[in-house]
Amino acid sequence: MLEYKIMFRLTVVLLMTSAAFAADVKIVEEIAVKVNGDIITRGDLLEKERLTRQKIQQEEHLTGPALDAAVQQQSKDMIETLIDQRLLVHKAKDLEIKVDPDVTRYIANMQLQSGLSDPDKFHEWVRQETGMTFEDFKQQTTDW
Repeated sequence: MLEYKIMFRLTVVLLMTSAAFAADVKIVEEIAVKVNGDIITRGDLLEKERLTRQKIQQEEHLTGPALDAAVQQQSKDMIETLIDQRLLVHKAKDLEIKVDPDVTRYIANMQLQSGLSDPDKFHEWVRQETGMTFEDFKQQTTDW
């Protein structure tokens, strides 16, 4: 009977501890979809929507409800586009297709056209132009 009471008390303590721990848990990122082990997060979708909005504003000079409608129209296929992109990246890796030299040439050409020889200034310019860090931009360029 004593062993039962001790086990019961230990169980209660463990449950209280796990409940307290669960109360401190915060959701950092929500998974939208999983593609061959890779995940596309809700944040990825929101970032893609933000970039789409920025692109439409710059290219079509839309604002207000017209901009919202154009973004919504393009957002309909956004998740399928991201899934297709991930599948193509996986297939390229399976086929051992290397695009690093092409990406390096493309970014070097961008840097030349920007007129910024200082790498730090160029990275800052990329961040201002794309809204992404240089590393994220390079990865996105590699994946596209």
